[in-house]
Amino acid sequence: MRKFTAALSSVALVALSAVPTLASAAPVVLSFEGVTADADQIIPVTPYTESGYTLTNMNPGTFNDGIFGKDASNSNGSATFVFCAYDSTCFSGTSIKLTGGAPFTLKSIDVGNWETGGPAGTLELIGSVLGGGTVMAVLNTGDAWATKLLSGFDNLLSVEFRGHTAYAVAFDNLVLDRSPGRVPEPGSLALAALALAGLGLSARRRIR
Repeated sequence: MRKFTAALSSVALVALSAVPTLASAAPVVLSFEGVTADADQIIPVTPYTESGYTLTNMNPGTFNDGIFGKDASNSNGSATFVFCAYDSTCFSGTSIKLTGGAPFTLKSIDVGNWETGGPAGTLELIGSVLGGGTVMAVLNTGDAWATKLLSGFDNLLSVEFRGHTAYAVAFDNLVLDRSPGRVPEPGSLALAALALAGLGLSARRRIR
């Protein structure tokens, strides 16, 4: 019986060590495709929801946000989300707030200016973190589109986007993830139960 208990304990330890701890969903990409024709635009467009995430204008006006087709503005080859910079004459500046209904991670974003040949600008990101506090980043924008990788934008309740200097700021391809933590899968829970049962039996034998 002791040999059996020892063997079961060994199996339990192996099972427990084999439990995968990360059940990570595939990242979501907000790409704004299929909303408008290539040469057209939709103004205003907020509140706009895609894949469970919502963009809301914090100072809504008639023309200060929209989705533009790839041939309707400074193009990165696809549709883009455009909004007026704070300190511009673009129908009064505004800020855009991103929410997801649950804590999320913002991994990267593509940024550029809506107006080709206009002044270089910046896109300020202010993330509100679960449990309190904020995380911030300032990204340069211009005629050339660029993918910006972000660090520390985890467990977010929201992100606010503010454009500066440029007439209007455009962004695209926001890469988001709803799974910032480690969550056991159902099969993993079964392995964990087996492991704990084996260890419990082993402990009982030692007490006797």
